[in-house]
Amino acid sequence: MPRLEYPRTASIDGVLRRLTPRDFELIRLLGRHSMFTLEQITALLFTSDRSARRRLEVLRAMDVVARFRTCVRPGSQAYRYTLGHRGAYLYAAAEGLQSPRRPAWERRMAELATSSRSEHLLGVNGFFARLTAACRRDGTLELAEWLSESETAKLTGGLVRPDASGILHGTAGAVEVWFEYDTGTETTERVALKLDRYQEHLSGWPRTVLFELPSAAREEHLHSAWRTVGQRFPVATTVAGRAADPTAQVWRVPNQPVLWRLDELP
Repeated sequence: MPRLEYPRTASIDGVLRRLTPRDFELIRLLGRHSMFTLEQITALLFTSDRSARRRLEVLRAMDVVARFRTCVRPGSQAYRYTLGHRGAYLYAAAEGLQSPRRPAWERRMAELATSSRSEHLLGVNGFFARLTAACRRDGTLELAEWLSESETAKLTGGLVRPDASGILHGTAGAVEVWFEYDTGTETTERVALKLDRYQEHLSGWPRTVLFELPSAAREEHLHSAWRTVGQRFPVATTVAGRAADPTAQVWRVPNQPVLWRLDELP
């Protein structure tokens, strides 16, 4: 079973006096995207793991964030960070939502810790954390919008359910994308046919579908499948080992001999 840690509590006025704008941004991100690793939080908001870890310990002591990890053998699992009960209360207040009761919050923690989709969620969040950090380093790019799966489903009316979506602003204009995080559990034929749903329901959106794939072999098989079944919707792929900087020249477009930068996709 997951190890859930319960920190000390503090009065709400005492907590509010100690929260910084960056803390409130972390609360907002966790409220919308559920959980991150330390590495992802560092990429999103900090300059080093050390400074992120020290601040997270302060926030844990105030019940603003909580952490958990499950037992794995051999080795150990990196902590996953989510909103603490006090943090969930602050997020609900900011968004005009019903304040969560502690049993409901504990149930949500348990779901995050035990769900078979949690690693997939961390993969999606990891991509956008790296994208955020890359934009910050670049200085000419900005991740202006990052929507979660549920937020994106509202945008599409549920007709297509990308894992996330985003809008990138750069000197050449806006780059709008749907994002699919592939773990290799589906057949390449099934993944390839996802573009048919995009074409059927979202052909009026000027967006490219981005796929992050687990291996170069998976990428090659997917592009081969697109050559077989046909590919009519804008799409680009990268692989985990190539996408440390998602803004860089790491994107493969079907039937193109070179890799492309994210802000220069055809």
